[in-house]
Amino acid sequence: MADGKPHPRISIEEMRHRFNKAKYWDRLKAGELEEHSIVYHPKTIYPEVMQRHPGAVSVTSRYRVRTTGQDVAEVHYFRLPDGSVIPGKGPDPKLLFENGVWYHQEKATLRAKRLAEESRRPLWRRAWRRIRVMMGIYEARSCDAIANLQRRAGSLFAFRYACSQSAFCPA
Repeated sequence: MADGKPHPRISIEEMRHRFNKAKYWDRLKAGELEEHSIVYHPKTIYPEVMQRHPGAVSVTSRYRVRTTGQDVAEVHYFRLPDGSVIPGKGPDPKLLFENGVWYHQEKATLRAKRLAEESRRPLWRRAWRRIRVMMGIYEARSCDAIANLQRRAGSLFAFRYACSQSAFCPA
């Protein structure tokens, strides 16, 4: 990672979306990736985790491609004494390596600032952004991208609304 290049920061939601889309957790369970623990903390700063799951430990690890040894993700999770992950909780990605770039999770202070700015926006605009993120369309830069949104949403209203919000569309 010490390559001297800037490492872009992405939101927690986008990081989780990319992690889930690449199916790193499933690939680890299937044996395609291997896990290398970096940090192992028997004490955690989250007392609610210790109350619900006594003996749980905090683990930070890297996932590597078994054949090449290339790191592809860094994750954090809580491991139970039997070696399993807390039920219903998958690993939380902190770093992702995609297309030769390491993506970092945004800092907590920047996240708080972004969320505060978003809370001042009208509710419909916040919902529209979340829908775009969930559908994998982060920024519609052309009518083609908006047409893809329309096909995914299956709604002519979504298409017309998106076109009315875009400077690229003649509508």
